[in-house]
Amino acid sequence: MRGEGIYLVDVGGVADLYRVTNAYDGCGGLELSQEKRRSRIHRLSRIKFDALVVGIVVADIRTRDERFLMRGDA
Repeated sequence: MRGEGIYLVDVGGVADLYRVTNAYDGCGGLELSQEKRRSRIHRLSRIKFDALVVGIVVADIRTRDERFLMRGDA
């Protein structure tokens, strides 16, 4: 893990995006949450997190005109 951010994590056999932050629990743990889904917060050790992390989000794409995404032809 490189630090706080958005990660693709395999929690419970399903890979999904989570915001990862420091837990400040005195043990170096991490908190994983999903803002849009209001799911429960997962608390993991860094060792467990490193075993479950699939990837990190390094960029976001902003869609300017969604109509062109829906079309089958260019």
